[in-house]
Amino acid sequence: MHNNDRVLVNKLVHTLGFEPDYGDIVIIDKRIDRPRTVIDDITDSLRYNAISYHFNKNIDEIFWIKRVIGKAGDTLEFKDGKVYRDGIALDEPYIKEPMLYTSDEVVVVPEGHVFVMGDNRNNSYDSRMVGPIPLDHVIGKYVFKF
Repeated sequence: MHNNDRVLVNKLVHTLGFEPDYGDIVIIDKRIDRPRTVIDDITDSLRYNAISYHFNKNIDEIFWIKRVIGKAGDTLEFKDGKVYRDGIALDEPYIKEPMLYTSDEVVVVPEGHVFVMGDNRNNSYDSRMVGPIPLDHVIGKYVFKF
């Protein structure tokens, strides 16, 4: 995906409380420093949609599009240009280029969270920087772009 792409989002993941699966591309409310409320669900739907964007292209962007790499209880490591989940290197044909990021830190994804990363690993602000994402901040699942 690229800047200014528009995407169709399945919000049932958020509405019904489904947990996304490994490899799913999800839309995240990046304001993880605060709880997400029902009011956010209502106002964000009205403020951040294709119609409102057509009239106001200067809307603050509060959403990320990232891929689910880890779920609750997973142990993640980053070494040798690969992501290891529970000791097994992930096969990631979708990433743009080999990952340059390495870390001695071992991340255990807490209950009620997911760990997300961008496919452009060398230029992505994601869970490596902000930590695991609360499930209530997973707004929906990517369906397609237009």
